[in-house]
Amino acid sequence: MTTEQQIGYELLLEVVEREFTANRNEFLKPGPGCRRDFNKYPRFVFIWLLRRFLGFKVVELGKLLGWNYSSVIHATKLVNETLYNDPEYGERVQACEKQAKDLFYK
Repeated sequence: MTTEQQIGYELLLEVVEREFTANRNEFLKPGPGCRRDFNKYPRFVFIWLLRRFLGFKVVELGKLLGWNYSSVIHATKLVNETLYNDPEYGERVQACEKQAKDLFYK
């Protein structure tokens, strides 16, 4: 990971933590607890933001987060699908996206 990506990674983690009132240690940890719904959404949005704003490839994200590439693809698809189908979730994703745009495109 480049220095720019490391900085962006941390900034996006903060965005997701704020919007979802989530703790990064909870939503990024591997194991059984990571499958719970309250941890799933922040994690999936974080992956979506990493791909969108930092240009991480699926395989890179899988290695970085300890997932296989198909899980990364699933997370990205789920965010894209529910962005428009679930108003509450969509608003939160859009809020994260706006905050990320404000950080990266000043």
